[in-house]
Amino acid sequence: EEVAGVISVVTVPPGESLTLTQEATLEQVELWSVDRPYLYRLVTTVTVAGELVDQQETTFGARHFRFDPEQGFFLNGQPLKLKGTCNHQDHAGVGVAVPDAVQAFRIQRLKEMGCNAYRCAHNPPAPELLDACDRLGMVVMDENRYLDATPERLGDLADMIRRDRNHPSVIIWSMCNEEPLQGTETGARILKRMVRLVKQLDPTRPTICAISGNWQGGGFSTVTDLMGCNYSIPLYDAYHTAFPEHPMLGSETCSTVTTRGIYEKDEASGYLPAYDITQPGWGSPAEPGWKAVVQRPFMAGTFVWTGFDYRGEPTPYSWPCINSHFGIMDTCGFPKDNFFYYQSWWTEEPVLHILPHWNWPGREGEEIDVWVHSNCERVELFLNDESLGAQEMERNGHLAWKVKYTPGTLLARGYKGAEQVTTARVDTTGPAAGLLLAPDRHEYRADGEDVAVVTVGILDAEGRLVPVADNEVRFTVNGGARILGVGNGNPSSHEPDQADRRRAFNGLCQVLIGMGREPGEVVLTAHSPGLRTERVTLTAEPCQPRPYVPVLHQAQAVTSWRRSPLFEEEPAGTAAPPDWDQNAWQLISLGSGAQGEAGTGWVVFRAMTRTPAHHPQQEAVALRLEGICAPLKAYVNGNPAGEAAAGELTIPLATAPKSPLIVTLVTRQEGQFAEPINAAVFEREAKG
Repeated sequence: EEVAGVISVVTVPPGESLTLTQEATLEQVELWSVDRPYLYRLVTTVTVAGELVDQQETTFGARHFRFDPEQGFFLNGQPLKLKGTCNHQDHAGVGVAVPDAVQAFRIQRLKEMGCNAYRCAHNPPAPELLDACDRLGMVVMDENRYLDATPERLGDLADMIRRDRNHPSVIIWSMCNEEPLQGTETGARILKRMVRLVKQLDPTRPTICAISGNWQGGGFSTVTDLMGCNYSIPLYDAYHTAFPEHPMLGSETCSTVTTRGIYEKDEASGYLPAYDITQPGWGSPAEPGWKAVVQRPFMAGTFVWTGFDYRGEPTPYSWPCINSHFGIMDTCGFPKDNFFYYQSWWTEEPVLHILPHWNWPGREGEEIDVWVHSNCERVELFLNDESLGAQEMERNGHLAWKVKYTPGTLLARGYKGAEQVTTARVDTTGPAAGLLLAPDRHEYRADGEDVAVVTVGILDAEGRLVPVADNEVRFTVNGGARILGVGNGNPSSHEPDQADRRRAFNGLCQVLIGMGREPGEVVLTAHSPGLRTERVTLTAEPCQPRPYVPVLHQAQAVTSWRRSPLFEEEPAGTAAPPDWDQNAWQLISLGSGAQGEAGTGWVVFRAMTRTPAHHPQQEAVALRLEGICAPLKAYVNGNPAGEAAAGELTIPLATAPKSPLIVTLVTRQEGQFAEPINAAVFEREAKG
């Protein structure tokens, strides 16, 4: 439905440009909010003599907001505590090349936790992430990477503002994070130039810096519209007293180090890393991050470090850990126990969660710390139908019992007043017996871009998740789809992310399935030795793929070869150096003018490589030998592949992407050494 429009007729002289401003009024506007993310679409067209020559669509939302130094944040006139997380941009299985559908999956997971705010830490996000925040209802702190007022970096900052300023989700421009100059006059001068540029391009949004020290030293805090507090919880009150007119925000809080499903106590420190939510990282031990913010009306909200685990920063551990432990969820988006702490206090529906699991063979009779996260008023805990007592739930807190381990069932009952509103249980499970495949959806777009995010669980014979299982699961998929990647959330896993298998970590792993362009059914099958095979059917719906420019030609050179010594007789295409001999066959690079042994005889050139990865819209790869200057026979994996004496030789390769290849060239040398070809390259041709 068209709700507003304007037409302008202009004349632009040849070789000149014209800036045109148009204004249209939205009557009875529908406001965008985190609970009702209503979007409009602006269609701008250019016609010449009645003919359409250009068109652009811009999605936007209408909303108003403000930051109050005493009462926090208001969206559309209503108070809204910002319940946020900081996030890097990678996901299990795909790294930072995150498909659009996975961006939306991650935002949806945060929404399920009760999160309403997202900080892009510490660089501008992919625009598709902002699109997901617009659609799903998530406000955003959009972050610039560098404190730098050079023309190049100011250009980067301007690009970010122009690119993102039409997104209704974006409410804050973050200038930088924890810069060494944050408390200095020099830093303030640099920042003033950056803020001045931002205000020229977008005067509607406030600026902030994430500051980790020197809050009152005449630095960044004197320049930005908002005070961004990284940790340092005990300083909240002092800063507010000294600068009561400056709105404040917890830009980074509560670095709680946990690992999903790990509960063993660290005997050296006495720290329970799996579920000690009371520890707010570098804050006050007596006042965790969320409590500190929710108890202070002047604090607009918090951004917890972090929503998801990410590659790097394996604090406080080291190798073999390869990713952080900070996340409320792991790299797959599987909830850790802290997820339910935040969900308890960030959502309105009854929440009840028991931890840890109840599989502790060999620890019978030992006391186990049992915690409950809930927003109920009172919780009663039972072990094998015997009450262990009821406790009143502290607001924004948790409950704890000491329970002697006996196999069976822990059951919690949650009450509001006298009414039981919810229950939760954990059972001692049997051994692994089967598999669970749970896709995020069942219907997808057959556009070559959509992705199914499939949770894989290890179940016992009664269909219960086995919380300590680590079985390896193998995957096959048909219907024109492909496996994009796999993961399990294990911070110390060194398994490849791009593979057809993954070992479960504490009962779970994940596989990402990329849809093709052919509509129909896609069947994903999971196998694990000794377990029941499981299948799930996904539907790829017909759709109109978005336009794209195909890659018509792509080449990848094979440059590293080994040259054999001279043979008296013609060798076979399987000729290779002995396993124990790494010296007799000379390493050479084709086209480099490498010198070799002179003489007469047969010579073998051998390269070990892999076929390059290719887009599903590309044909199978071919290998092209260029500049052939001597008669040669070519072999691929020991099989004859062609002969030529001059010019070029193209060898079709009916192999899957990244398949291992051994390319062997057998040629005759007469006298001085010479390379038989100038280059060997992989070629890929597009289908359309």
